[in-house]
Amino acid sequence: PAAPAVKKKRPLLASFLSFLVPGIGQYYNDQWQKALILLAAYFILGVIAVYFMLQTLGVFLVPVLIVIWLFSIYDAFREAKKINRAVA
Repeated sequence: PAAPAVKKKRPLLASFLSFLVPGIGQYYNDQWQKALILLAAYFILGVIAVYFMLQTLGVFLVPVLIVIWLFSIYDAFREAKKINRAVA
C-alpha cells in the first residue's frame, strides 16, 4: 500500500497552537513523539514550579518553562515550513 500523502502545513497556525499549549503545534505537524515530550515536560515542570513557587526551586523553573514554551513555538513554525518544502 502507498504511504499516506503528506499535507502542507500552515506555519503560523502551527506556531499559534504551540503558543497556546506547548507541543500542540508539533501535534498539528504530525510529530507525535516531539509533541508528547514537549507537552509532558511543560506540564511536569509546571506542576513542580507551582508546588515549589514559594521556595527557591520554583523561581528557577519558571525560566525553563519559558524556554520550553518559546522553543515549541519556534520549532512548530520551522518544522511546518520544512514539511511544506518537502511536499512542494
